[in-house]
Amino acid sequence: MILSAFTASGDGTTNKHINYDVHHINLKVPSYSDDAESEPTHRSRLLGLISSPDQSAEGQAEDLTEQIDDALGIYNKSPLAKQSHHFMCLVNVLSLLKGISSDHCSKERKFAKDMQGKKTTATHQLLGEKELLDGPSDDIDAVFEQAWDEMIVNVGGQSKWDALSKK
Repeated sequence: MILSAFTASGDGTTNKHINYDVHHINLKVPSYSDDAESEPTHRSRLLGLISSPDQSAEGQAEDLTEQIDDALGIYNKSPLAKQSHHFMCLVNVLSLLKGISSDHCSKERKFAKDMQGKKTTATHQLLGEKELLDGPSDDIDAVFEQAWDEMIVNVGGQSKWDALSKK
């Protein structure tokens, strides 16, 4: 299964002073019918029902991101992923987010904005990786050497760097 795009949705409720949230994703999936020419169909997939103490928009965005990451972990260990050699990581999936379905309250608008930020960050990371990896290897080596030197300076010098645990 190659994911090309998806939307997400969710809702929450409270029962006996305990908050519950549920998230779904909506995507095209293969029909898995015997007909070899069958087209992919749109489906909603439940990511899970959770009880989250953080009911903020930021907390909701973090919860959705964690649920997607958990689903990817299951998928990447599945026979389908192993057979197709198509493994997925969170950054790639977040870059494919096309929209958020929700009601009109301000918290939900903030949640959508937070998810848009996560998508933008993921897209920038992927574009940066592509630019870096498509460049000459001498340029890549120079960038890594500079980053290495900055890490050593940030920790307090070579002697402190050498004293750090290898784990």
